[in-house]
Amino acid sequence: MYFLFLTLLSLASLAGTTQAQSTPPSNDMFSSRILISPPSEGAGTVTVPVETRGATSEPGEPQYLGGNLYSASVWYSFKPQTSGQIRVQVQSFDAILAVFEGERIDALKQVSETSTRSVSTHQRSVFLDFNGLSGTEYQISIVYKNSGVSRSGNLSIMGGGYTNYPRLVSAITPSARTAPAYEPTTGMNYTTAFATIINAGNVIAKGCSISTPSGLLYPVEETSLVFFAERIMPDLNLGQTNENFDLEPGESKFFLVLLKNIHSGRNFPVFTCSNSLPAPQYEAVNSFDFTYVNGLSVDIIASAVTPSRDGMLTIPLQGGNVFALAGLNLGASAPVSVFVRRTAAAKGILNLSICQTNSSGDCIMPPVGDGLTIQADSNQIITLAGFAQMGAEPVSYDPANNRIVVDFISGGLVAGSASIAYQVGP
Repeated sequence: MYFLFLTLLSLASLAGTTQAQSTPPSNDMFSSRILISPPSEGAGTVTVPVETRGATSEPGEPQYLGGNLYSASVWYSFKPQTSGQIRVQVQSFDAILAVFEGERIDALKQVSETSTRSVSTHQRSVFLDFNGLSGTEYQISIVYKNSGVSRSGNLSIMGGGYTNYPRLVSAITPSARTAPAYEPTTGMNYTTAFATIINAGNVIAKGCSISTPSGLLYPVEETSLVFFAERIMPDLNLGQTNENFDLEPGESKFFLVLLKNIHSGRNFPVFTCSNSLPAPQYEAVNSFDFTYVNGLSVDIIASAVTPSRDGMLTIPLQGGNVFALAGLNLGASAPVSVFVRRTAAAKGILNLSICQTNSSGDCIMPPVGDGLTIQADSNQIITLAGFAQMGAEPVSYDPANNRIVVDFISGGLVAGSASIAYQVGP
């Protein structure tokens, strides 16, 4: 039996402030937890109000990341109707969230836990994802310091409902860029990329948007923003900026995205709709590696292509195949080092190598596996060929994780990147 246990503690009161005694919430104790019904047909999300004033702790509660400072709790339970990914999120709180399994408060087994996550200066939320099983009950914990201060908000559960629901997938290209640390004309730091979002579910996705990257380890500044405009086919004219959109089942839309004042490092812009889980996040699929630099730098827009022209490289067991790559340097002239690698979750490939090519597509020098250094002049197009060899063990079809990445490195910084997926085949 699994349970969903949610612990919420209010922030510490100001020094010298006297708090009146508060009545604990109705779901203060484990035995009085509130059952949350799964989302209705096609909804994808269920939301309930949360109030923490007067919440207390009880003997046997789990030890949280905050230690003894975090102890007061309110409780909820949730039983999904379908198996799969479930996201639990609390808005307008600043807390620690944990998922447990077990039937008694003094015998809970932790499934997942996450620390405080601030979404913006005006809206705080914490969330975590876990794989739920149909027909079981779950319980989660969010941790605060003091129950005397009221913290109202909403608890949302996405997933675990009926089989008819939207399912988002997304991609970003290029997957890495650089930009000056300060742009003198506008006083802003920003860069651009292209994005694709697809509804792979069987219900219309409503109120969709692209928003500030998640997963940051510090509070996001209010000025950290994402602007998006649809590239309307077939002429690719731009639509309205930051206009929410719907996606029919099987429909895809394309966007120009401007990211302003984002975190220097790996970012995951959030692709979400009002009735769906956010699109899953995968390295080199919808991640965006971004670096601020002082002064001018190399800035390469990179793209890779496979023989089948669908982004999938088919490699025979104990055999090999080749792919092509091009990069346009929109930045300053400088030497760059080019490396080819697998993503962290990729399996099966034994050997990767790369070479620079001429206008005929032939290698200028023999392929190397440990990287090569070339001169990247401003506005120059660099062309390369990549070579992949597969081992003898079969590899499951997993294009989101089984990927080959080519990185352009300048001054120790990622100045451009592109990737392809691979599979085993004849």
